[in-house]
Amino acid sequence: MTLNPPTFRRDLEHTQSLAEAIYTFFGRTLEERLCIFDSEAMEGEVAQAYNDLGLQSRRETYKRIAEDFRLRTQYSDDPQHQRRILEVGCGSGLLTLTLAEQTIGMIFGLDVSADMIALANKNKENKRQEIMEKIIREYACGGYTFSLPNPAARDPMPEIVDAASAITGRARFVQGSVYNLTRPGKNEKSMDYVVCRNALHRFRDPKEALRQMHSILRDGGKIYIRDLKRDADWKTVLDRIGESRWKTPALVRDYLGAMAAMLTVEELATTLRELDINRFTITDGSYKSDATTSTLDFKEYEQAIEYVCVIEK
Repeated sequence: MTLNPPTFRRDLEHTQSLAEAIYTFFGRTLEERLCIFDSEAMEGEVAQAYNDLGLQSRRETYKRIAEDFRLRTQYSDDPQHQRRILEVGCGSGLLTLTLAEQTIGMIFGLDVSADMIALANKNKENKRQEIMEKIIREYACGGYTFSLPNPAARDPMPEIVDAASAITGRARFVQGSVYNLTRPGKNEKSMDYVVCRNALHRFRDPKEALRQMHSILRDGGKIYIRDLKRDADWKTVLDRIGESRWKTPALVRDYLGAMAAMLTVEELATTLRELDINRFTITDGSYKSDATTSTLDFKEYEQAIEYVCVIEK
């Protein structure tokens, strides 16, 4: 579908429902959950644009999500047993890296897209540099002056390099499918936590994806799912696009296709019960933290159109 940005925006903002938008721009009838895209993977322009959006407008959001994950799952670090956390559909790894900063666990980021994994590894190296520079600033505030003109790039102190590497080194990115998490004799019950943020809707078979995520959990482990509701208020869904996303029409097109594939809360609950998974809670997406998000022109509207599902095994 070729988009004329001004016309596309005007026409989309005049639609009255998701069903009308899907019919107008894709020529398809929205009947329950509809998978529009040929591939589950985000690649090329869309992958890069989502990464840019995350870096420019969502840094505080990722911090709030990581904190929300800890509070809702009652996560606690255990020095005697390093927690293993898997983020399924990690994209360019920005939430994965934030989880590494907020925990002492081993964090695995899994995504089916080679482009996203490449971006994730690049972000990992940039995060390492960012942490080093932060430590150097803290030294400077304490009165320590570095003689080198660019200390972070020149490894001025092994302790600084080690401190940064200790955080980012606990984040590992792997290209792979959610449908291959568990195999006979391998990877069974190997994770303490699974995180799936805005990814469940990308899976053509969410039921199998949920089964796999539940199977890979150790007994007592928990899954944290945060996603959007297909039946959310349409005006709020449109407002959530935000000016940052409108700058890249391919992102808006992807957003529409993603909304068509979302589950409702009722569909998610039914799917879990069909899998004989009954220990779960589903609540609105408002963050447990009282922190204020400063995401420039990008608003998540998390309370109005997102849900959070916590599953315990």
